[in-house]
Amino acid sequence: MALESMIHAFILYDREWRFAYINKRAEAMMGCKKEKVLGMVLWESFPETVDSNIGRHFLQVASTGESCDFEDFIPQSGLWLKLRVFRYESGHIGVFYDDITKTVAMENELRRVTREALAAAKAKSDFLAHMSHEIRTPLNGVLATASLIQQLELDPKVRDYVDLIARSGDTLMTVINDVLDVARIEAGKLTLDPNPESPKRIIEDVIALHHPQADSIGISLRVIYDGFIPEFVMVDAVRLRQVLGNLVSNALKFTGSGGVEVRVKAQSAGNQTWRMEYAVADTGIGIASDKLTAIFDAFAQAEGSTYRRFGGTGLGLTISKHIAKLMGGSLEVSSVVGEGSVFTIKFACKEAQAVAALTESTRAQQRTGIKVLLAEDNEVNAIVARHALEQLNCVVTHVWDGLEAVCEASKSRFDLILLDVHMPKCNGLEASKLIRSSPNMGRSVIGAFTAGITEDEVIECRRSGMDFVLSKPFTVDKIREVLAERFPEHINLTQG
Repeated sequence: MALESMIHAFILYDREWRFAYINKRAEAMMGCKKEKVLGMVLWESFPETVDSNIGRHFLQVASTGESCDFEDFIPQSGLWLKLRVFRYESGHIGVFYDDITKTVAMENELRRVTREALAAAKAKSDFLAHMSHEIRTPLNGVLATASLIQQLELDPKVRDYVDLIARSGDTLMTVINDVLDVARIEAGKLTLDPNPESPKRIIEDVIALHHPQADSIGISLRVIYDGFIPEFVMVDAVRLRQVLGNLVSNALKFTGSGGVEVRVKAQSAGNQTWRMEYAVADTGIGIASDKLTAIFDAFAQAEGSTYRRFGGTGLGLTISKHIAKLMGGSLEVSSVVGEGSVFTIKFACKEAQAVAALTESTRAQQRTGIKVLLAEDNEVNAIVARHALEQLNCVVTHVWDGLEAVCEASKSRFDLILLDVHMPKCNGLEASKLIRSSPNMGRSVIGAFTAGITEDEVIECRRSGMDFVLSKPFTVDKIREVLAERFPEHINLTQG
């Protein structure tokens, strides 16, 4: 009989709930021979089932005739069972049983391990966010002060010292950003924010940034456009610059003579979609074929001596490859030892409409004197932020916490309100919500001023009504860029 040999336990009850049939699998599960229970009434033999979940399901099926599937725990045996209950036309009740105790135990263990892993990941993320804030806050004082001093007329030797401080600080900031980006990648929180951007402007900004480095080591650096390049496309310019900057920086670092060139191509894919390609080629030391895959691993470099000779964290290519993947594209490499390497990022993007530029008539109406409310509880950062804003002809009112900021915003109209996110009494997020909730105060542009720039914090800033996030450490140039974007008709972006 098929029921005897099947892997499922099966029991048949008659209309009076007597055991009418039990297969071998059910015998083994019950721990007794069928001859002992056949003819016995379920409720009398196993009274614990009368008020149990199993009993209620049995009676429901007997009453309605509708089959049901469910799982239940049997305290007496310590088993988890999966049951399928159905009614025959004769009124008999058939039940298939499966012992899923091991499966449930494995699922519970998996949930436990998952909870612990998520808790560990959150703890790591929180730790990195805290350390980022603690490191960025004093580093902001160093870099911002150096940036302010660089605007002054200096003795050449003093300028060299200040430039050295700025470069060292920038290097430390790069390391911090790389570590945080890797943490975001591991947590699945590294995201993109596409906007209409110029693909030419993006790479030209990168080239301009790295030209002084190239000139100092006698390496040529240029960009070549291969055919038509769309004027504007939808792309995350910050992340694309990050990738291209890393590739160009690496190319210069590993090139002793010759040059570095970036070849840009765009191929139409129809439906206003473009396949973009940026290839960064150098005439440097090259990479052995057996190392081409490993260089994309975190903290990896082609040779152990590379770090000692050239420095770096070994995180840049890991981050760049992940960004390329987020963009729906790829980051590829080809190389010949002693001849050089070519790193190519490829991705598809939609064409975008041109971003309106300032007209000459608009420029002629430019005026100075943006009214800025700055809420910052760190004395050093407050001083350097105020001086940086005043250098850009802003009229600055400084307060020490969020409650004072709300009070000042209720008394005076400000063009821009900069709120440090982490402040005592009332933090920047709470202050922003209070300001936005008032029809009289809520028209100002509000920016987050923060040393902790996790993705979660950026999202919280947006939800609280802030228009942008200005991360620490900042420079005068960074503030100038923000003001130029938010108040293009309102300010001459020159030193006051």
